[in-house]
Amino acid sequence: MTMTTTGILFFSLIVLSIINILVTLKKDINVDVKPQLNDFEDRIKSELQRNRTELNDTSERNRKELSEFIRVFESKLTESSEKTNSLLEKNLISKMRVNKISITR
Repeated sequence: MTMTTTGILFFSLIVLSIINILVTLKKDINVDVKPQLNDFEDRIKSELQRNRTELNDTSERNRKELSEFIRVFESKLTESSEKTNSLLEKNLISKMRVNKISITR
């Protein structure tokens, strides 16, 4: 009989310990979740702000590069066009002279 009473007491002690652990964990989870969620939310907001800032910086840099490229392209295109016009004009004048000489002969 002593063994049965000891077994029941031991079993009761284990059950009560498990219940105590579960209640403690449940309290810790309820108390700790809110600060963790707030911290997580703050980190997400901070990361989003950093991403926005990086995106804005990158966009501004890309716009500046594109503007510079367009400026250089415009300059080269103008230069090329002026050279082409000059060559065409010289070529035309040269042909006109040749034609004039041919006509006068």
